[in-house]
Amino acid sequence: MNNNRLAAAAIGAALVLSGLTACSDSPDEVVTGDGGATSTTEVTTTQGGGDTGTPDGPEASALEQARQRWAQAGIADYDYEFTTSCECGPEVSDANTVRVRNGRVVGVEYQGMKVDRDVRTVEQYFDSIQAAIDSGVAIDVTYEEQTGRPIRVFLDTEAMAADGGDGTELVAFDSLGEFRERLDAARAAWSESGLVDYSIDHSPVCFCPIDELVTKVVGGEATSTVVSGTNNPPGFDGWSMSIDDMFEEIESAFDSGAARVTATFDDRMGYPTEYYVDVELMMADEEYGMVVRSVSPSGD
Repeated sequence: MNNNRLAAAAIGAALVLSGLTACSDSPDEVVTGDGGATSTTEVTTTQGGGDTGTPDGPEASALEQARQRWAQAGIADYDYEFTTSCECGPEVSDANTVRVRNGRVVGVEYQGMKVDRDVRTVEQYFDSIQAAIDSGVAIDVTYEEQTGRPIRVFLDTEAMAADGGDGTELVAFDSLGEFRERLDAARAAWSESGLVDYSIDHSPVCFCPIDELVTKVVGGEATSTVVSGTNNPPGFDGWSMSIDDMFEEIESAFDSGAARVTATFDDRMGYPTEYYVDVELMMADEEYGMVVRSVSPSGD
């Protein structure tokens, strides 16, 4: 295998990104994943026109400028969808989702057949483009104007070879930085409230018969949970949670790349008023969450 083909295996060469923004009607609701968003395409062309890249050529300069814009954007949490194609086998037209948190790939959700290639962060795509330039591969690259992320990269490893083209098309991009910002702000507001002894009137979101629960928290630790209006425990210790535990559950779901996480927070004290997690969109009965009706200081 020659160096050009090694570069092709490392790159995944035709690459297209378009913008995808999750939104909500509620000003205090934070939504990640497939939150009813639609994709819009932003295309600004900075390309090599299919020329062979060189370390000191325009392709290298465009790549460096794109890296700088991406670094300035500071995007570490995002999802993107991709499809694949090549001249050596069938196309994979179903969009597969890659979830990146804190700059690391934490999950991949395949809608169609699983593709035999590595999934990458935006930074790793930059590295792959650099590898193509260093190897003298013919490339045609487009970058998004504001953030610098690659929109389209085409790599033709051997122009005359029947199987010389191979690539990945990224058809949607969803920046999720706002979710972490809102979560951190709500957590800070809760910490500033100073409450460590309190009761929570809440209900789990699940396929279960439990309606209303009351949890007593002492010193920041959940000490007991009963069905509202009784002294009966709900029968599942996982529903005995402090507010801090709920924050941890939301953050853990987000960081692990759950397909969908929604959350609303109290305007004054910051505690979660409702949250919902769907681990995998294509899987049934693994959703969970909580509705918090009130948080009352002990003695109230």
